[in-house]
Amino acid sequence: MLEPFLLEGDAYQFERRLTPDGMPDWDLASIAAPTAAVLFANDTAYVADATENVFKFGEPRAVAFSFKLPPWLREARSIYRVDADGAHDIQWVIKDDHAIINDTRSRDAIYIVANDDSIRTAILQRRQIALNHEAAHPLPDINTLQSLLKK
Repeated sequence: MLEPFLLEGDAYQFERRLTPDGMPDWDLASIAAPTAAVLFANDTAYVADATENVFKFGEPRAVAFSFKLPPWLREARSIYRVDADGAHDIQWVIKDDHAIINDTRSRDAIYIVANDDSIRTAILQRRQIALNHEAAHPLPDINTLQSLLKK
């Protein structure tokens, strides 16, 4: 869904956020492309569970992220979150040279900043193409995979 921006863009900003008591909270990063910026928020307030061998995240929490924007996106027309389920409207405002995003998140979030409404349409079209491809080429079930491995 985001390939054009990742290929055309450059790393723009990185910030490691800590809680007031100095514990990891969020890593914020951005990639700025000519037509849009991709903003990443990765939750670092997790614990490693050695018993289950997984990372455990807390419940979603209210967040206020601030991302510095490149000059050509400081009057953006839209900012929205994208994920496997599509594009989602969020609360946002641009103040000076920053996008301020208010959301409720845990784990991760990816936001798009764009001057052109067609960017959202194009992202959703690429998503639908991927879903169509996935439906046309389903993965085999576990029993089929096991029988193939035995051969």
